[in-house]
Amino acid sequence: MVDMYLIKAFIFQLVNFDYEFLKSIKVPDSQKDQMELLVDKIHSIYSESKDEKIELKDEQKNYYNAFTRAIKEHKKVRINYYSFVHGYQDRVIHPLDLFYYHSGWGCAAYCELKKDLRHFELKRIRTLQMLDETF
Repeated sequence: MVDMYLIKAFIFQLVNFDYEFLKSIKVPDSQKDQMELLVDKIHSIYSESKDEKIELKDEQKNYYNAFTRAIKEHKKVRINYYSFVHGYQDRVIHPLDLFYYHSGWGCAAYCELKKDLRHFELKRIRTLQMLDETF
């Protein structure tokens, strides 16, 4: 399995150099396709979203500001998040970066429930609580 914490460490400052570094990580042949897909997804989302200047609705602005602080302080966050499959669920996440994609802001984060890197749309968050725990 690809070590998500290794990848997470480099997402904080994802630039072309980091993109090239991620592409160079050696993984078993059975996981090369998965790694390439992950690297390309990260690169396309983050490189296209860094320069966006978009107005946020009040609640989303609060979430954006909270995530910005959590990312800087490496704080875990508890959210109540809506997914189309499971409805609303409480999740503890490790926010890594914010991005703008299509029609709204999202947060790339490691999800403790799914034990994987996930993207969370700010517009689908019902509640957000910054925790004292760090990651």
